[in-house]
Amino acid sequence: MATVGIRDLQIQCIIGVLPSERKEPQEVLIDIELTFDIQAACRNNDLTQTVDYSQLSSDITAYIIAKKFRLLESLVYESCLRVMNLWPVVDQCKMTASKPAAIGHAKCAVVSHTERRKKHIQPSVLQPTSKEDVVIIGGGV
Repeated sequence: MATVGIRDLQIQCIIGVLPSERKEPQEVLIDIELTFDIQAACRNNDLTQTVDYSQLSSDITAYIIAKKFRLLESLVYESCLRVMNLWPVVDQCKMTASKPAAIGHAKCAVVSHTERRKKHIQPSVLQPTSKEDVVIIGGGV
């Protein structure tokens, strides 16, 4: 497993809950860390078996601008889910969003989220809702 990523991706977007924050774009800095097995990409020197950083940064930038998030928490959570859906090779995505203009006497407000791919998903047990849903296989008594 390896960790690859992007640091300080600068995005000008609508972010926040205050009326003034809903009018003018603000700077948000995004850090993305992706964990996955890079062996196939290295063995074959094949970009399709890894994550194209340029494509990742373009996609996340466009997504965040379009969504106009109210909360940094929603931004990192939904963006992590997007990365996991678009790049099946990724086992884990950690995203950190920093908002420099959020707090007057601090460098920035920061929220991080990590999403892990569930490797061993248990099959769901279906409960019958009526007698017609029950199938008996084999001889009965």
